[in-house]
Amino acid sequence: MLMLSPSDRVLAVLPDLVDELSRQASSSTTRQREWAITAALDHYTRGAGVKAMARVTIEDLLSPDAVQDYLRAAAEGSLRQRAHGNQRATPESPRTVRARASALRWLAACTQQPAPAAVHDATPLEELTAHTAEHTVLTVRALRHQNNAFMSRAAAAIALVAAAGISSEKLIELRTEDLRTTVDGAWLRTEAVDPLPSAWQSESDTGEVYARIPAWGWGAVKAWLGHRQRLVNALEGSDHGALFVTCAPNGRHVPPGMPLHARGLVRAHQRAVGSLATLEPDIDAPQRLSTVRRLAWAYWITPAPVPGPR
Repeated sequence: MLMLSPSDRVLAVLPDLVDELSRQASSSTTRQREWAITAALDHYTRGAGVKAMARVTIEDLLSPDAVQDYLRAAAEGSLRQRAHGNQRATPESPRTVRARASALRWLAACTQQPAPAAVHDATPLEELTAHTAEHTVLTVRALRHQNNAFMSRAAAAIALVAAAGISSEKLIELRTEDLRTTVDGAWLRTEAVDPLPSAWQSESDTGEVYARIPAWGWGAVKAWLGHRQRLVNALEGSDHGALFVTCAPNGRHVPPGMPLHARGLVRAHQRAVGSLATLEPDIDAPQRLSTVRRLAWAYWITPAPVPGPR
């Protein structure tokens, strides 16, 4: 851990802090925190430029007034205003504002400063009902039947979250070898929980735990595996093994078929269900994968009062 002082200038220590973070966090988290702190410096100096930013100390940037002003500007959308005139403010999502606050909290922890308060999402959790569970199953079927890689991947993601109740971060860590089929059905290797759900299996010799993939979801997973294989086969070299891969080149011209990041999977889910709203307007698709995760533990993994349709 670097020995830092509140009087240190932010830009003088930020590169070393980012390098240290990159050794223990994902590249997306590292970039996100560097981006948020740089934006905070720019806002603190009112866009006066690098020389002004270089004079800002850690103590200055993390003062309660500075933090409050920065996060309020983000929520109002004024951080995006870079030109004079009648430019309309674009408020940021609660997720983005939370990411900015998280970066400041990380900087405070690195420098032993009082941490800014966490920003909580005021959006209420979606109520879990039998209707929500039924329409999640209908969503998987409808996405699968669009017969393209993007929609099939979204359907498979929902099906596997429903099977094991895992987070998006765990979902993108899955590998093809985590799937298996037996005479009893299809299974996903996952982490053990106590007590073990009755529909799960534990291998006595290895201790590995497998969650049963619901019958309504396995077809979607198989469809995605077909699309995935074609995408990965187009790459040079051997199969990297990641279950969820990109379906199109990204902004850096990285070809499709590369491992997908958690944020990409979450955004892809939102785009897929957004498209489905036009294609199948009668289906109330779950807007978040986190809703599917909550449904999994309420309806499908633990004994459920209302199962999904057959």
